[in-house]
Amino acid sequence: MFLRIFFSIIIILVLGSQKPEWNPLVAKLRSFDLFEDYKQAKHYVMVFSWILIFIFYTFFICLI
Repeated sequence: MFLRIFFSIIIILVLGSQKPEWNPLVAKLRSFDLFEDYKQAKHYVMVFSWILIFIFYTFFICLI
């Protein structure tokens, strides 16, 4: 139950902050100098978002 709530909150935080014109998560990642440009950081956030959704769906929706 805890993991389900944890992943739900993480997904809401990651997906909720994504906007088409500006993404605060991407700006925050770039401030840590993890990525060279906005495009790389945005791609990472998109892939991370889909991985979280896949984990949530696979383990908490399909297996229950």
